[in-house]
Amino acid sequence: MTTPPDPEYLEQPAYPDDLEQPGLVRTGRSTFVRPIRPEDADRLVAFVGGLSRATLAYRSLGPVIRARDDVIRRGAYVDYLNELALVALAGDEIAGLVRYVRDTENPDHAEVTFTIRDDDQSEGFGRLLLEHIAAAARARGIRVLKADVLADNTRMINVFLGSGYRVESGPPGQIVHFDIAVDPQAQAVARAERREHTAVRRSLRPLLEPRSVAVIGANRRPLTIGHEIVANLLRGGFRGSVFPVNPRAEQVAGARAYPSVRELPEPPDLALIAVRAEAVPEVVRECAEAGVKAVVVVSTGFGETGAAGRSAELELSRFARASGMRLVGPNCMGVVNTTPAARLAATFSPALPTPGRVAMSSQSGPLGLAVLDFARRLRLGFSGFVSVGHAVDVSTNDLLQWWEEDPETSVILLHVETFGNPRRFARIARRVAPRKPIIAVHPGHAPATGQVDSGVRGGPGVRGGPARRGDSVGRVDPAAGPSDSAVSSLFAQSGVIRTRSLQELFDAALLLAHQPPPPGNSVAVITNAGGPAALTVGACAASGLRVPPLGERTRETLRAALGPGAEVANPVDLTPMATAAHYRRALDAVLADNGIDAAIVLFMPPLADKPDEVAAAILDAAEA
Repeated sequence: MTTPPDPEYLEQPAYPDDLEQPGLVRTGRSTFVRPIRPEDADRLVAFVGGLSRATLAYRSLGPVIRARDDVIRRGAYVDYLNELALVALAGDEIAGLVRYVRDTENPDHAEVTFTIRDDDQSEGFGRLLLEHIAAAARARGIRVLKADVLADNTRMINVFLGSGYRVESGPPGQIVHFDIAVDPQAQAVARAERREHTAVRRSLRPLLEPRSVAVIGANRRPLTIGHEIVANLLRGGFRGSVFPVNPRAEQVAGARAYPSVRELPEPPDLALIAVRAEAVPEVVRECAEAGVKAVVVVSTGFGETGAAGRSAELELSRFARASGMRLVGPNCMGVVNTTPAARLAATFSPALPTPGRVAMSSQSGPLGLAVLDFARRLRLGFSGFVSVGHAVDVSTNDLLQWWEEDPETSVILLHVETFGNPRRFARIARRVAPRKPIIAVHPGHAPATGQVDSGVRGGPGVRGGPARRGDSVGRVDPAAGPSDSAVSSLFAQSGVIRTRSLQELFDAALLLAHQPPPPGNSVAVITNAGGPAALTVGACAASGLRVPPLGERTRETLRAALGPGAEVANPVDLTPMATAAHYRRALDAVLADNGIDAAIVLFMPPLADKPDEVAAAILDAAEA
C-alpha cells in the first residue's frame, strides 16, 4: 500500500489532466505520457529498482548510490508547477521518467533529468519525453531547461543536440552542461514533425499491412458481423493467417476457430473485436498480454451512449496506448487495404471496393457502407478505406500521414464532422495536399442522430449519430462545433477541397483519380457551341479560375488545324461542324500552350455526328 513519506505531502495540488497525452516513440511503439501521481509511488520504486548500475550512474553522474525506498517514493509527490515529473508507461510499468525542478534563484530556469528503463533506451523515449517536458515547462513560465550529462552518455547528448531546440553546452569535460531554450524554434518544430511522421507510419503498419489477423467474436452464422469479417478477409485474398476466435465453434467461414486469443498459434498483428461493449475491455487486455500490435473495436455501446460510455472508451484508448497498441474505433466498420502488400478486407461491409488509387477515412460507419456501395457502382477503385468511428486513438491525421507516402494512393477522401485539433490537421494537410489532392465532405451542420440499418444482422451494429475522437475529429455538438465559415476557412488554408454531398465528393474523386490536378488556375475552354461556353466561362470566374487569351503560336496552330469559321480565341469555338479530329488537334494545341494549366471540353452532339468518336479523341488527348 502506498503511503505519503511525510505529512507535508498529504495535500496534493490539482492534477494537470491536460498533460495526459498519447505518444509514439521512434520505432512506432505506442505509449501514454502523463504526470506522475502519488499512487505511482510503488511503481516508481519498482522502476528504479530495475535499473542497471550503468543507468543509475548516468542518472546520478557518478558512483552508484541506491536510494532508500522512502526517498524514491517521495519523487511521486510534486506540485506540478515548480516540480513536475512525467512518466511514459509500458503497460502498468514506467518505461521512462523526466523531471524538472525550478531554480528558486532564477525562476525561468529549471534543472531537468531523464531516466529510461534499460530495455527501452534505444527506442526514442528520451526524445519523446523532451518534447513533452519542454511544452509543459514553457506553459509554466520556464524558458531554459538545464541538464548535466556524463560525457560518455552519448544517447542523451544526441537527444539534446538533435532536438532542434537552441542548445548551449559547457566546455568539454567529464560532465557536460547543457542549457536548452524551450521556445518552439522552427527547427525544433520541423524535427518533431519529422519524428512524429516516422513514428506514426511505423505504428500503423500492423494495422494496415498486418501479417496475421484475429477476429474476436467470430460467429458461425452468416450475415452476422463476426462471420462477415472473417468471410471478407478470406474472400479478399488476405495473404496472412486468419484466426477466428470463438470458444464454442470449431470453424468459422471455413477457417479453424480458437477458444481465445491466448491460444492462437502466433501473436496476431491485428485483432478485430466484435463482442458486447461490457466485454471489450477484458478482450483488449487479453490482446495486450498476447502481444497484439493493433486492435479495431467494431463494437458499439461507448461514446454514443453518454458520459459513462465516453469515459469507458477514453480508458480503453489509454490502456491500449500504454500497452503499445494502436486502436481504431470503437463503433466502426473496420479497415480495408487493397494494395498488393496487404489485400486486407477487415470489414463486415457487403460491398468490397475494387483496387484503385483513392483512399478514404470516414467517421460514420453507415456513411462508410454507402460510400463503398456507391464507389463499386461507379467503378471507382480504392487503395484503402478506414472507418475511424469514435477515433479515440487512430485518427484522420494519422491516416493522412500513412497515405502521404503510400505509392498506391493518389487521391485522399475524408468524411469529417467536427474538429478537435484543427492546427495539427491543417499542418499535415498543407504538406500532403500539394502532392495528393485531399477532398473532404462536410455537411455544414450536425447530422441527425439515429440508428442506421447496415444490412448485417446479429452481433454489434453500427449506429449513426455523434462521433467522437481524441485528435482531429471529435463528438458532434451543434452548439460547440465550428461554424460553417470556419470549416470552409480551415479547408481553404489547408489546401483541402470541400464538398457538401456524397455526389460532389465522388464527382471530384472520379476527376482527380483519372488525371493529375492542374498546376495552376489558367483554363482553356474548347466547345462546339457558344452558349454553353459562355456559361462555362462565367462558372470559371465565380470559382476563381482564369480564362486567359491563348498565345499567338497556339492561335496560329489552331487556324491551320481547324476548319473555316472556327474561333481561335479562348474559348475555342470549333463550330457545330467539328469532328473528332478537330477536337483532338485543338486539345493538343491548347495543352501545349505554356499559359494554360487545364482544358475544359464541351461537346453538344449534333444529329449527324458521332459522339463516341469525339469522346475517344478527348480521352486520347488527355492521356497523351
